[in-house]
Amino acid sequence: MWITIEAVCQDSPLCKKLNENAELPKLLSAPWMNQFYAVFIIEQSKAKDSKYAAYMKSLPMDLTNYPFLLSESDRKLLKGCAINTKIDTQLDQIKKDYDILCQSASELAK
Repeated sequence: MWITIEAVCQDSPLCKKLNENAELPKLLSAPWMNQFYAVFIIEQSKAKDSKYAAYMKSLPMDLTNYPFLLSESDRKLLKGCAINTKIDTQLDQIKKDYDILCQSASELAK
């Protein structure tokens, strides 16, 4: 299944609302569509009657090996590695993008 940004904005009430803010893509980190896809996946995974249910079930549930979700103890094992700086930078950007999205759609903060 191929899910385009157009489908995301059409099938997700939150993404549709976010897409109404023409300035939002300029405020979010590039590529801004990733943030819309994340909102879409969260929204669709909670929907009981989503037409994307089969796709949602195909996504991995175990994200423990995803570098940005490593525990502090695992991050300490990587002390001195360049990946720690990359993780910190990426986490900071994710937090900034989340705050920007919440300003446009306060229901995201729930």
